[in-house]
Amino acid sequence: MIVSILLYSFGTFAWGYASLFVARLLIGVGMAGEYSASANYVLESWPPRLRNRASGFLISGCAGGTILASKLYEWVVPHWGWRWLFWIGVLTVLVALWVRRALPEAEDWSAEIAAGGRRPNPFAPLFAGRHRAWLNTLLTVLASAALFCVFTPLGKGLVWPLALLAAGCLIAFAVQVGGRRQWVLYVSLMVTVFCAFLYSWPIQALLPTYLKTEMGYSPGQVGDVMFYAGFGTMCGCWLAGFVGDRVGTRRAYAWTLVASLGFVFPVFVVDESLVALGVLLFGLLALSQCISGILPKYIASHFPTGTR
Repeated sequence: MIVSILLYSFGTFAWGYASLFVARLLIGVGMAGEYSASANYVLESWPPRLRNRASGFLISGCAGGTILASKLYEWVVPHWGWRWLFWIGVLTVLVALWVRRALPEAEDWSAEIAAGGRRPNPFAPLFAGRHRAWLNTLLTVLASAALFCVFTPLGKGLVWPLALLAAGCLIAFAVQVGGRRQWVLYVSLMVTVFCAFLYSWPIQALLPTYLKTEMGYSPGQVGDVMFYAGFGTMCGCWLAGFVGDRVGTRRAYAWTLVASLGFVFPVFVVDESLVALGVLLFGLLALSQCISGILPKYIASHFPTGTR
């Protein structure tokens, strides 16, 4: 978790398009590590009966960051430029230092180590023998190169073959880690996460562009709408956490996801009322993005501590 925080913090130094692209790669790697490590840490530190709430509170921090960034944008960028908005991210290094000094290891993890006598090695199935180690190293390189080309001009005209190649490599890893008994579970959860992000992230990632290009909103209006959207996501994560602890993770996941479908079309029909759009976006993201709040709990519940 600490290494991940440091990685995406130092990835905020960018001075042009090329450096920004590399920085975003570092931030992506760091955020992925921070997402999984921090989610496991929080879940293993809270009582089992409250872990949906713990997951929701944790992921709501991302939405809180969106709200803060939308307001900082209006103040920082006009005066000092967009680079300062990235450099502010370096402040998270202080969080890493505090985590390293103040927080103990999670109770579940400490109990597992005490009982087993050694730290679990989740990479063992991938690098157990010489031939398997070489094969999986090659698959890692192929997957990384394919994904790099997909998001750069190098992959022009070959996006689908490269995406399928990367997906095949990742599925091969999941099959090996899961083994004969659990490979179906591993692959199924990969598909679940893929579909969850495919539903929720395009709305969040493309929303500012949609508001500026299709709706013709000014930067200030975009910031106001993103405030509604971020606040809705944050409230939705809290809602999903409480509902999940009340009725169960799977039911909360399904109920909120189905309910969010009622807001999809109205959001894209409104074109004049900024307030109405904000209210509809609040409802859409509160119900659609809230699945992100309990997704870590849902995934972690399928595995023992050593392999989460």
